[in-house]
Amino acid sequence: MENVIHDLETFYNYNMRVKKMMTYSPRLDMGEEETIEYVDKLFKNIVYMKDIFIGMIQLCGESNQAFDYVIKLFAKYQNLLLKCHYNLKKLQVFYNECISSMNTSLIESINREIMGYYLFNDYIHLLFKCKTINEMLHLFHAYVVNTESFYDNTPVVEAKKINNQEVYLRGDDSELASNLFKAIDFDLGSDKIDIISFSNNKILLMARDLGHALTMEINIGKDIAEVNYYIPKVCNYLMVNKLRGINKVKVDDDGNLLTPYAKGAYDVEKNELITSLIELLKGVQEMMICI
Repeated sequence: MENVIHDLETFYNYNMRVKKMMTYSPRLDMGEEETIEYVDKLFKNIVYMKDIFIGMIQLCGESNQAFDYVIKLFAKYQNLLLKCHYNLKKLQVFYNECISSMNTSLIESINREIMGYYLFNDYIHLLFKCKTINEMLHLFHAYVVNTESFYDNTPVVEAKKINNQEVYLRGDDSELASNLFKAIDFDLGSDKIDIISFSNNKILLMARDLGHALTMEINIGKDIAEVNYYIPKVCNYLMVNKLRGINKVKVDDDGNLLTPYAKGAYDVEKNELITSLIELLKGVQEMMICI
């Protein structure tokens, strides 16, 4: 990639557009004229989303097999939509089975297999298991957020070293990202921390060796920031379950983890964002110490 920051911003624009189109779901109380308009718009959206996913493949590494699979899958969507014949119940089934549904076992596989700093991340064999637009979107998002080359190839704004821990600020220089970079002035036991700042009020962070490779995705609004994070490897679920916004990690009767990873999300006042991110980093570090 010649311009990784541009490619990443392009991906997130793609991601946002698909999410927006996916909210356009059918209602059983739609009249005949509204139903016709709905089907016409949905058909056009499906054609547009096909082009978007082809663009995502180009960003993530071109593959003729991946291109062929997406083209055939979207042709199938178009045929199934036409077979609904403006029947609202059939349109709802179509929306669930082709657009919005997510297979639990597939999502588990994506969460287990796609992780930061892992050299063998491979989205293609998982793409072939995707049957809905929502599943494909989840896969490409996981791949982009967790692929080291996207971080390494993004231009460095600032860099520093704390003991053996390297910290990089990359991408567009923003005040919040710069403040986060400055706030990491202590050793977290991480080999490398990458912070990518985008011009569209988004920050990505990946910290190697914190739960294998902790990733954070921060979307910054006018007053509120939304934080989503992913820990590929849980070492101490009791400590992890104390983290802010965590989806509680569960164990079976013998104390074995039901999933090896953990995810969390929370909203925070923008003026408290840096403090909350530092607390999160330290919390994951504490999990590593308390094994």
